[in-house]
Amino acid sequence: MGAASWEAAELFDLSMEDLYSSLFLEVFSGNRFIAGMKPFVTCYGGHQFGSWAGQLGDGRTINLAHLFG
Repeated sequence: MGAASWEAAELFDLSMEDLYSSLFLEVFSGNRFIAGMKPFVTCYGGHQFGSWAGQLGDGRTINLAHLFG
């Protein structure tokens, strides 16, 4: 496991065993979908250090977790 927040995991009733499972890693890295997931990608842009930075990323992690709530 990389990094995970135990406090956040508790909000979703995930155990420490869940956090260390290969399924957790696969799902929350976006490499595997589970029943009910409908992930999507959105682009965003913005200013960084006073200059327009263009596309900054896709927000994928937010969208994976948001769909469970």
